[in-house]
Amino acid sequence: MGCTNASAWLTSYTCDADGACAPLKKNLYVDYAVTSSGGMVNLTFPDALSHGGWFHPNASRISIKSVQPECMCNGSAVLNPCLVFTVASGANFSAGPARTGIQKRHDLNPAPSGTLGKTACASVPGCTPDPRSIIDHGAVAISSLRDAASGLAVLVVANFYLGPSESVNSSILALDPLTAAPVLLQEVPTVGATDSSSTTINGSTYMAIANFRGPSILYRWSGAASPLLALSVTKRGIGYIDGDIRVKGNSSPLSRGAGFIGSFLSSPSGAVTEAHVSAPGDGYLPGVAVQLTYGAGCARSDEGCTATPMAGSVTAVRVLADASSFWNCSAGDFVNGTISTVTAGDGTLRVSKAFSGVLAWSNVDDTWVVEFPDAESHGGGLASAAGITITSPSSNCTCGPDASFARCLAPIVACGGVLAPLPHAGVVHAIQRVAILAPGEGYTKGVAKAHGMGVTPGRGFSAEFGVMAGGAVAVVDTRAGGAGYWPETQVALYYARLCAVDDAACEDIPMEGSVTSVAVSAGWNVSGCTAGGVLTLTAGGSGGAGFRAVFTALPSGKLADIYFETAAGHGVGYDYSTVGRVVVEGGAGCLCTNASGFAIPGAAACMYVTVAHGAAVAPHPQRALLAHHCAAAPGGGCRDASARGTTHRLAPLDKPVLDMPLDLTRPITLPVEGATGVATFDIPGAGSFVAFSCYSDDAAPLQRSALFAVEPTGMADPSVETRLVQRFNTVKSRDVISVFEPYTGDALLLFAQDGDASLLFRYLAPLGGFVLVQSVPTTDAGKLSTFLASGSAFVLVTQRTDDTSLMLRLNGTHLQELQTKSFMPTSAAGGQRFASTFAAATSTWEFDGEHMLLLANAKNCSSPNPHGAQLDATGCSRTGAWSSLRKRLDQETIEMARPADAAMSPDGRFLYVAAYDSQMIAGFVREVATGRLHPKREASLRNVAAEPDREDPYSPQFGRFDKRTLEGVTALAMSGDGRFLYAASASAGYVLVLARDLATGALSVVQAVHDDSMLDGRLVDALGGARALALTPDSLYVAAQTDSAISAFAVSQVDGTLSYVDRIRAGERLIGRFAGLAGVSPTSRGPNGTIEEVPAGSFLGSAGPRKLAEKPGEAGQDAWANDTRRSAVTHVGDVLYMAVVRATGDEAGELGIFRWNESAMEFILVQTTGTRDGNPVDASFFSLATSGETPR
Repeated sequence: MGCTNASAWLTSYTCDADGACAPLKKNLYVDYAVTSSGGMVNLTFPDALSHGGWFHPNASRISIKSVQPECMCNGSAVLNPCLVFTVASGANFSAGPARTGIQKRHDLNPAPSGTLGKTACASVPGCTPDPRSIIDHGAVAISSLRDAASGLAVLVVANFYLGPSESVNSSILALDPLTAAPVLLQEVPTVGATDSSSTTINGSTYMAIANFRGPSILYRWSGAASPLLALSVTKRGIGYIDGDIRVKGNSSPLSRGAGFIGSFLSSPSGAVTEAHVSAPGDGYLPGVAVQLTYGAGCARSDEGCTATPMAGSVTAVRVLADASSFWNCSAGDFVNGTISTVTAGDGTLRVSKAFSGVLAWSNVDDTWVVEFPDAESHGGGLASAAGITITSPSSNCTCGPDASFARCLAPIVACGGVLAPLPHAGVVHAIQRVAILAPGEGYTKGVAKAHGMGVTPGRGFSAEFGVMAGGAVAVVDTRAGGAGYWPETQVALYYARLCAVDDAACEDIPMEGSVTSVAVSAGWNVSGCTAGGVLTLTAGGSGGAGFRAVFTALPSGKLADIYFETAAGHGVGYDYSTVGRVVVEGGAGCLCTNASGFAIPGAAACMYVTVAHGAAVAPHPQRALLAHHCAAAPGGGCRDASARGTTHRLAPLDKPVLDMPLDLTRPITLPVEGATGVATFDIPGAGSFVAFSCYSDDAAPLQRSALFAVEPTGMADPSVETRLVQRFNTVKSRDVISVFEPYTGDALLLFAQDGDASLLFRYLAPLGGFVLVQSVPTTDAGKLSTFLASGSAFVLVTQRTDDTSLMLRLNGTHLQELQTKSFMPTSAAGGQRFASTFAAATSTWEFDGEHMLLLANAKNCSSPNPHGAQLDATGCSRTGAWSSLRKRLDQETIEMARPADAAMSPDGRFLYVAAYDSQMIAGFVREVATGRLHPKREASLRNVAAEPDREDPYSPQFGRFDKRTLEGVTALAMSGDGRFLYAASASAGYVLVLARDLATGALSVVQAVHDDSMLDGRLVDALGGARALALTPDSLYVAAQTDSAISAFAVSQVDGTLSYVDRIRAGERLIGRFAGLAGVSPTSRGPNGTIEEVPAGSFLGSAGPRKLAEKPGEAGQDAWANDTRRSAVTHVGDVLYMAVVRATGDEAGELGIFRWNESAMEFILVQTTGTRDGNPVDASFFSLATSGETPR
């Protein structure tokens, strides 16, 4: 009252809990009408500024006064009691675009440091080096591709050295499709890698890597997934027995391969000798690992044998003594191995089991043997047999007089065996064994040698082979496996020493197609010789040559010997089926005679030669890898090993080199150095190209930016070759990018340069190269990116020393920069500038039709320095740098109609809102430091179809629709560990259990429980109108408005699922009780009208069940509560009686009579028979009636 003006300032104050008030910075200004009594009515705001600002979100903490002293509320200058006002508060959304924010998912290892590395830190006083700089090597670029073989998203991280070492590995990483976690697939030897880019040529993918300190290289992408083709015995170990091979579980987070079956053999000494693959399976990625397990029959009960690792277990128990040393032992007696250790600190002696065996009698060896009852009995986790004590649980069975079996039994522990899966562990290996594919005929004992198609690819392999009757190859004994043998390596059979008188060259003569021996035909003899001679062959159909043998004659005229003077005398190239006729030079007087005395002049008539033929051998594991390694190349062949050479100086031939996913065995070296960027692209009609930018002002040819054509060879391997097309006169170029004019298809190359200009080149088909068309104004340009929008091509240019970066539009001939607005334009009118500080990288992509731009700033050069961060020599900080994310389209509207409840994750990073009308749970990412919210689609859950409504007669089976699980979602509850979110939907009558991805906030349905459904074999019938939730670590309570009920569920601590406990409806009489209800002690009138106190434990005070007691209100823990056998009830008039028989089981017992107390609502003991009834078991009431009397 008392207000006179039609408008006035309302001064606002904020007050603390103690009542101290202070004026706010901005006040309210209102227009109003005045009644005849001076009352203020119809308040309105004349303009936007009149709403004021800076008010406390709690309206009760704000005091409002008018600048007119006479304008009061009930005599007080404080107008709050007379005015109702509302303060807007609580909403805190960022200005960033909805659904398109970037959240950190995972660290890459290696990964960009983001802070000062080792070298840069040295120039900053007091700087602490980044601890990750040793492992991340300063990652400077990341490119991505999709692997066709596995469907995985792959990242290629180019790592530049930070310290004195110039040669560091770059990384190939795959992203887990479920968590996006990066998994290392391969390390690629690089020398200061700066960039990478992929291209597809004739269906094959190639990856170009730019190296700053060495030649850049083009690699073939062979695919990330492969069958497990072979196993290399890396370490033979000791103590093993023949068994199976299994792929280790979780050996790689991405290992989704299946189907592998393998086995291995061991030597008598327990060393792993051979590994065989029965089924290679498929889909295995680099990082897969295998383990040696027991085979079937490893124990009396062989269940689980093939799943039991052999390493660290007792594979056998060796018997050291004869049967007489085993005293009082019988078949079936157990012998156990134990290990005793002393716990550090308190000295406690701890005994653990090493293995468990059973004695059995061997009729074959006539002694005791130890068998294992089951696979688990082999034990595990042992480093060796040292410290194992063997005893028998039987008190009679001993090793002589000793309880310990140390003199009788010795356990054998398997350890040290390691297998490398191939090709996943590399393709340059030793030859572990030589398989005989065909035994052939006509061979003699010799040596096996490895070779390529031109020269020997590896070194150190040594083997010998033996033969059976008829010259069939029987066995190839590998003496040394050597190293450096490629999959295309072959093995051939050669002569051994002593193959000729002069045997120096024997091991250089291939045995296949040579004459291994000369003999006299069966049934014939050579006699009458007065001199020796020389044996040769006439030209046959085989075309062989070089055979020359010598024979001598004895004084008796018989042949003394047939031999080869030189190794070359065995000849080469003979076909056993068309070999020529033996010719003798010399051999005077020789006759061929048979048993009948028939004689033919000359020794040649009855002599024949044996030609080695038909044997085929192959090296292992090389043969198993051949198809994978060579068939990946178009045409399925492998090039001559003599042309392979070395990959480069960081990958020598004697070390395993992977050919997956990048084939490091087939590098194509490009003559360009100082490379800072690479771009791969195709020009229709011209072919595929790779362009490199080089950071150098030197005129040396190798340090100038260059363009290479990548052309198919038409051969199997190499399938492509490169050709230098052009050198560019760039100066200190930091990146290169290819751009295509959308309408004409013309190709352009932009080189970013230090200084005040970058260079734009256009491809001219008649010249077959690029020509300079524009010097683009830039300031120390760095990384480049491009995208298409509104029919135009745009290029993003980071500028390292300027305070802005650029977006340039290609107008058809040149790049333009026309606009300087603070947001990306929706039209294609021109370019734009963006605020940046020492911008290091930029990336663009399209998401749901929206063009996104990320601009990464390497430093913060603003003033003042934020947060007191350390400064480098330029006065800039890396620790306070902010990067920016922008989008081209307008921000979309947030869908969150009628929010009904909200739940926050325990770490404060995610907020979930139940939107009643939107039928969804809206997810938001929360900035913990500022409280700002960013909508996140991945963390939201929209309505999904549910089961048919059973109460609806027009349900889907009759042509109606389904209810939806989030229809009318009203309540949310978050588990304490944040792993699960529980939601209640009133309209649908649902309770949902949702699993949360702790990293991304994503929700997935684990369980859906709805009204009138069956759960745990019981009907859930009290979720109609489910509106509120109460959650404890092990229980969930659901309040349902429509059903007027509360349902209780038990919560699984493992997977968050619900189990039905019970429900309570309004108006129901409870049988049982809610734990924790406190008793009361009211008074009431008894049957005789007296005032009686109701016991605290009665049904009037609590709904809990009652046990029989001797006195009212007792807890009922006496014998009547615990030893009852039978009971019977009867009415005498209006009084209820109960007879109870109790017995303790020791021939003692009694009968008790209880009367129902209506006021106390419990039975009270009125009489007992004592213990004279012995051990009663039953009781019954009966009535007797006499004439004229009431039965009693």
